[in-house]
Order: sequence, then structure tokens, then C-alpha cells
Amino acid sequence: VAPQATLHAVKVVDGEFGKATALIHAFDWLLSQNLPVASTVFTVSLSLAASTGCMYSAFKETCSRGITAVAAAGNHGLVRSTGWVSGSTGVIVVAATTIEDKEWLKNAKYKNMFAPGQAVKSAWIYNDLWFRKQSGTSAAA
Repeated sequence: VAPQATLHAVKVVDGEFGKATALIHAFDWLLSQNLPVASTVFTVSLSLAASTGCMYSAFKETCSRGITAVAAAGNHGLVRSTGWVSGSTGVIVVAATTIEDKEWLKNAKYKNMFAPGQAVKSAWIYNDLWFRKQSGTSAAA
């Protein structure tokens, strides 16, 4: 899709769970790189029930610098929704659609747009050639 793209992987999860401080460090790293804002997209998939002041500020600062920020809408309906990121932060919140192009039933309430999110082929953790099919708002984002 984008053969000239450069990807920067920033690890914020160790095992199944991550910490907000690791994500804040990722924001700091991103903002310190002086990447060309017109072509920089920062995509995150979070399971946070509510905003922390520093997380909200980090999203807002990223968007205010012209970087496109995208967040998965969340897979738990109203529970653990990313609604706090949408709106005044400027983050694009993405929900999932099914293979039949219908809204995925587990989408969170707050979303800005939809993208395919069922059985999406995605790179996986074992090596550069490993892929796995994923479903949900993370796959859509």
C-alpha cells in the first residue's frame, strides 16, 4: 500500500499489559524525532477506562503539532471506551466493520469513522515473516 513508508515500532507493552508511563515515553520519543508532520501517523490501541491528565495532554499536543493520531475505538461497548480521546484532542477514533461491511457488534460508543476490522491479516510478534488474522477495533485502526 505504501512502499515508500518508514515504520517506527515503539514498544509500550511487555507481555499482555502495558503501563501508561510507557505510552507517555512513546509520545515523548515521537515528538522529539522531528518527523515530517504531513506524513506522520501515530496509531494506538488502548484499554483505558478514563483519561489521565498526562495522557489527554499527550494526545492533544501530538495533534496540535500536526501529527495524525489514530486510536482504536475499543471492543467493549461502553466499558473501556476511548470516548475521552475523541472530540477536543483531535484524535481519529476508528471502529470496526465486519466482512459483510456491517458495524461490528462490540464497537465502543464513541467513534469518528469505520474501517474493516474482521479477520484482518496483520504482522505478528515472532519474526518479520509471521502473520496472524486479527479482529476488532485494533485491527481496524
